[in-house]
Amino acid sequence: MDSALGTSAHTKVVGSATCTDAVGPCSHCPIFVIPHRTAKSGPSRRPPDRSCHAGGHGFESRRSCCCWSWCCSRRQPQPSAVFRRFWKVGRCAVTVRPLSYPRSMVKTGRRAELLRDHLLAAGLESGPPMGEPSLETIPSHQLEVLGDLYRALGGIEDQPVFRPGAWDLSFADGLVIELDEELHFNRYRALTLDSPWSSGLPWTDVYRALCRDREADCLQAGRWGRRWTSSSTARMFKGGDPGDLTLGAPRWKQRALYDSIKDLVTATNPAVRLARISVFDSVNGMPLEQVLSMPPGESSRALLSLVESRTVRLP
Repeated sequence: MDSALGTSAHTKVVGSATCTDAVGPCSHCPIFVIPHRTAKSGPSRRPPDRSCHAGGHGFESRRSCCCWSWCCSRRQPQPSAVFRRFWKVGRCAVTVRPLSYPRSMVKTGRRAELLRDHLLAAGLESGPPMGEPSLETIPSHQLEVLGDLYRALGGIEDQPVFRPGAWDLSFADGLVIELDEELHFNRYRALTLDSPWSSGLPWTDVYRALCRDREADCLQAGRWGRRWTSSSTARMFKGGDPGDLTLGAPRWKQRALYDSIKDLVTATNPAVRLARISVFDSVNGMPLEQVLSMPPGESSRALLSLVESRTVRLP
């Protein structure tokens, strides 16, 4: 692939039913696809300048994006096509599967999917989805401290309702994993890490340092739109103009509080074994982002070791 995408993406054709023989590799990257004739009309029609060869042959994905153009035009792929593990080429029964993923493809949600693939390959067993964290298991005195934390973050509701959301990944034996991205590391998360239940968690020290050193990354990624505030978060927290950290971002505060609630749940409920890793972690000397972009293999076992070192173990 184009070097602008960060790494090569080797692909192979997995199956074909009605197409002609596979052609490739592409002159610019080692991608094999199977062509079919572009429709002359209708939603699948491609303009002449998007066809790859004379005669109107194209390589269309299920989202009507020319796969060969995706490869050869030296442009970053469209997100609608990128966020899929498998692609169908046009009306043909062709699946094109990447053997390694460009770093630009690893985005929110996609990172979690790739992490799951690596951990399953390393030997973890999948489990039923865990329900949303419940405050019912939290002792009353801890709930009072949680209320104080909410007000320290700028909470303005008298009787707030907390909905921390589902766990990122669930595995057997109560193991849940949170993959924390750039938006999780800022001054508000640092404040929640000073709560009493955070002192013995295996990620606390690392996360404190990340909150100190990586807030600029959080600001770059989260200074606009719903990443800064929303109608629901503005009802819960004080906030300022986008990018102004004087009053801060209501959405950042809510995220920090909900992360802390999940920490509190795992610290008080032995049925939940939480592990936290971040996109800034390293595995075998490589950034986590790079490891996730690789096919499952030797790096998957090292990734599992990182998860095990960050897993809560209650006495």
